[in-house]
Amino acid sequence: MAKILITGGAGFIGSNLAEKLAGQGQQVAVLDNLATGRLSNLKKIENQIQFIQADIRDLDSLRESFKGFDFVFHLAALPGVFFSVQKPDQCNQTNIEGTLN
Repeated sequence: MAKILITGGAGFIGSNLAEKLAGQGQQVAVLDNLATGRLSNLKKIENQIQFIQADIRDLDSLRESFKGFDFVFHLAALPGVFFSVQKPDQCNQTNIEGTLN
């Protein structure tokens, strides 16, 4: 059994991946700041996963959260044109700097 962390795991794609992996018996943790993701997406598997509310822009938080995992699926992002036009700084910080962290 692998220990797997999914950033952005409360979003549509991340939550479906978490459900699939948990269903395979993997040990799954979801890291999300809930900016666009929803806890309701994880309702079916809430007792099978660990939820970590954190932001990928917070390097100190990430260092602690990433410890002990075998694999990381990085799906955290501010998706879509809306965010890039309406909130370009936040979009850049999350999608670029957060990924570099």
